[in-house]
Amino acid sequence: MAKEDRYSLALYLASKGQLDKASFLLWKIVEKTNSAELMLNSILALVTMLGRKENNEKIINLCDKGIELSYRLNNENAKAFLMATKALSIIIEVEFNLHKKKNLVLAPGWKEFALESIKEEFTVLTRKIEQNRSESQQLITESFKGISSSQISETLADVLMIKGEYHFDEYLNYKIENIKTTKFRLFLKNVSNIDSFLYNQSSQKTTKRILKDSKKCIIDAAQIYKNLGDEINQANAYLNLANQAISINRKKEARKYLKKAITEVQNNKNLEILNRIRNLEERLMKHD
Repeated sequence: MAKEDRYSLALYLASKGQLDKASFLLWKIVEKTNSAELMLNSILALVTMLGRKENNEKIINLCDKGIELSYRLNNENAKAFLMATKALSIIIEVEFNLHKKKNLVLAPGWKEFALESIKEEFTVLTRKIEQNRSESQQLITESFKGISSSQISETLADVLMIKGEYHFDEYLNYKIENIKTTKFRLFLKNVSNIDSFLYNQSSQKTTKRILKDSKKCIIDAAQIYKNLGDEINQANAYLNLANQAISINRKKEARKYLKKAITEVQNNKNLEILNRIRNLEERLMKHD
């Protein structure tokens, strides 16, 4: 089978929800094709199919390769998308390292780390987190330079979607770092104002601002998709908002966006979207 046919088959399989088979074909193209354009298109498709947290390092490597190809092919849209995607993957890496760092924090009453090696690991993680944050912020900024905010385009919407996810991960990371106590966490996990128990006022203001930035990016993306007549991606944007709302225990808001997504795809048989809707409905039921 020609590599171009493999690429078309991969996209078809993805539209039918067969992401494992689709990504397998795309990996083969990336590994073997001599066509820079086909490789770039395959990378663009692949980074959207791979599960982010379990394939984070692979996605970063693919983005690096794709960004290099984008420069060679003078493809500003691909470059913007891949820069934003890499930024999101790096901020996920920050989350992993924050959890590692939290596990090294001194127990109450201790004045020093028990082992010098633990102290060194703590220092290394702190430095890595700072470097990753700086790099991801730079990539997000760079990703918008090649696309015009005044021009309605799918790329602008795609990058806004990623930026919205990026800010949401920033929000979660900030909460990991700034929690003031774990007391009552298990008892208050279903309380809507739990943040008032776990964070000081300054931290609460910061998290509200970051969350507002996240929602604005995704809502703006949804509006662009609507203007373009792209019902699938518009629904995806609403599902992202619903997913975020469930994650922070805002069930009423989650139902609102889930309903919007269902309205957009009621006449569409896209299996990936339908599966997302079903999964989110199940998550909502568990939270009731």
